[in-house]
Amino acid sequence: MNKGKTAILPIILIAVIVLAVGAVCIFTANMADDEEMSKSVFDYASPDEVRNNGYNLSVRNSFLLDGIEEFGYQGDAEIRVSDEKITAISFTSNLIEGDSFDGEKAKEETKKFVSAYSEKLEMPLIEEPTTVQFTNTEEFEKRSQDSYVALAEQCVLLEYSYRDAEGVLWIAQIYSPVDGKLTALITKYLDDSAFEGFEPQVNMKE
Repeated sequence: MNKGKTAILPIILIAVIVLAVGAVCIFTANMADDEEMSKSVFDYASPDEVRNNGYNLSVRNSFLLDGIEEFGYQGDAEIRVSDEKITAISFTSNLIEGDSFDGEKAKEETKKFVSAYSEKLEMPLIEEPTTVQFTNTEEFEKRSQDSYVALAEQCVLLEYSYRDAEGVLWIAQIYSPVDGKLTALITKYLDDSAFEGFEPQVNMKE
């Protein structure tokens, strides 16, 4: 009987060790998956990092990432490159697609998106965006004084601009390119040389 117990003990110990190692491997794999899922497209710092994730430069010298998620929204990203440096990272998502909408609906969806990225990026919430002409001068001059009605009628785009604590320029724009579509675009400009003299609405660096 003692011999039988002695023979069984190593088997039990080996089984326990195998189970423990398996649990550690599964836990590590899950952590790696969670880390990959939580990575933001705006975290990329070099073209090599993007290539390592399986993307190649397009003919217009940018990486195109389709069907990704940012701030809880599905959309597409573009990572622009010059001289093997990332110059800008953009994310585009359609807030409304295929449905007619008015100023109230445009306002609701716009504020949801602005709140989502502001919270994620830890930026102040801008309540009053800059209004930018998005149509011909005649239509622009006749636009509604309610900026969200003018947005729904494709007369203006709404712009939100920031310089973060690291001095990086961010610009978000909400616009309606065609009937039944409200689109959000947010861009991180790692090279903002084209914006010399531009003063963002929020300057967190100060």
